[in-house]
Parts: sequence; C-alpha cells; structure tokens
Amino acid sequence: MAASITSHLTISAVERDTGLSKDVLRVWERRYGFPTPLRDGNGERLYPPRQVERLRTIRRLMDAGHRPGRLLTLTEAELLALSRPRGATATARGGLASQSGDNLATGSVVTVLMAHARACETELLAQALAAALLQRGLSAFVRDVMLPLLEQIDDARLHGDMPPFAERYCREQLRRTLLMARGLLAMRPAAGAGQLQAVTVLATLPHDTDDLPLLAAEALLLGEGMHCLSLGMQAPVADIATAANQLGAAVVVPSFAASLSPKIAMASLEALREALPAAIPVWAVGELIGRLRREPAGVTLIASVDDIARHARLHMSSKETAGA
Repeated sequence: MAASITSHLTISAVERDTGLSKDVLRVWERRYGFPTPLRDGNGERLYPPRQVERLRTIRRLMDAGHRPGRLLTLTEAELLALSRPRGATATARGGLASQSGDNLATGSVVTVLMAHARACETELLAQALAAALLQRGLSAFVRDVMLPLLEQIDDARLHGDMPPFAERYCREQLRRTLLMARGLLAMRPAAGAGQLQAVTVLATLPHDTDDLPLLAAEALLLGEGMHCLSLGMQAPVADIATAANQLGAAVVVPSFAASLSPKIAMASLEALREALPAAIPVWAVGELIGRLRREPAGVTLIASVDDIARHARLHMSSKETAGA
C-alpha cells in the first residue's frame, strides 16, 4: 500500500498546487463526494494524481466563471467540453480584466512567450518577458501580456497541451518579472523625498495562496507613486488591521484569486472593513472581484488593471491638492 501512494499529494500540497483551500476541499468531499482521498496511517488525506488533475481543471473552469457546484457533477469529457475557445477574450477571467490593447501585437507577443514556455526555453522566456515589460510599461504589460498569457496557459493546461511543470515555471517567471519591476520602482526616489509618505498595505487574506494578483497590484500602485507595504499571502485580518493602524495606512488593498470562494471572500472583506477605522479606504482587487455579486459597505471593488491605476492616480492627485 505504501509504495502505491508515494505519488499521492497531501491536502497542503493540493492546496498549493490548485489554489483551492483546504476548507473548500473538505466541503466538496463532504457535500459532493469529490475528491475522494485515501488516508495514511495517521488518518491524513492523500490525493491521487488523477483527482488532483481533475481539481486543476475545475479550478480553471471556475476562473472562467463557472459555478463549482455544477462542475463537480460533470464527467471529465463534459468538463473538457466546457473549456473556453482559444480565441476567448481575457475579460472572461473575473477581476483584473483586460479592457483594451492592440490585439494583433499582443497576440504575437503572447504567441512567442507560449512557444518559449512549451519548449522549456527558460532563459528566452525570461528575456522576452523583461523586454515586453520595458517596451510596454507596467500597466500595459499586466493588461496586454501577463493576463492573456495566463489565459493561454490555463487553456493549454485544460486541453492537456502543457504539462503541470511548464505551467509552474511560466507562472514563476511571471512572478520574478513582477518582483523585478517592484524592486526597480521601490528604488525610485519618491516625490517630496523629505516627507514621510503614508503607506498602502497589501495582502491576500486567509485561504488565498495565489500571489500573482497581489504582486501585479503592488507593482501598479508603485508605478503611480504610491508607497506600498505587502504583508504577503494569507495574512490574518487582525494582522492587516494592526499594520494599517500602527502605520497610519492611506489605503488597504486585499487581493483575491479567482479560485477562492466568493462567500469566503465576502466574509473576509466584511471582517477587514469592520477591523479598520472608517477613514481608511479598502480597495479589493484580484481575479475574483468580477464574480462578487455585491460591493460590501465601505469597500471599493476594483476589477481591472486600468481601474487600479485610475484609483491610484486619483488618490495621489487628492494628496497633492490637500498639500497645496
């Protein structure tokens, strides 16, 4: 038995791999009868590779806006039939949606990037991403390159055209590119260098293990001149509130991945809003935002790259007006 389960994943590993939280996996197991993990000698869940692959497919379809309750009742063939056409627009991805762009030029860049990813040409992929960032600027890079590339990666994985390791290193290279942009922007001298800038606190909340939307939002805000402090992934609401209060935060920006449950996201947002002084704005960003049905009181939902930059510019201009 032990030899037959060496390739199985623990629930923590499945959470990292799929972006589906442990709580979601347990609820689905109880409510829908899937997944059906084995148990080791200590009673811990172990997930077979085939079930993990199905979970990845379900998460991709959730990213495209499908409801998990329906997806979990479908056969593998039916799940594949639901996959979006390869020409689908990036607006189908909830949150951080692409609103514009030169489709022909964007398509050629993304095609080249996908070719490097499929051929495992890691250095060429890194160079091409860096070149696209420098040529287009940060906002256009996120909107016209990063999001369409992630969409094509999702589509390729859904059709079985890209192995999991290729998706992983492509997402990792995107992460490194955003970290590079963040580092360069953080080194830039701030306007009014002698003055103490109010900080913008960013984080993903508990159950959210995807930091790409968070990194993209931070880089965009830095690009507009905002001073940012990221608390990283799965920050407790109490820690975010404490940081915001002690640092006198100007804005708090929680990020939400598409795979997170909307119900969990709404509860987290409401708890965060309640923990913060009313004077501190909360801007919720990320891939899930487009799927939330209502805007919690005192929270601004920002569902696109362009709107993140616009809110940042309005915030910075209001500070300049107040200081004049």
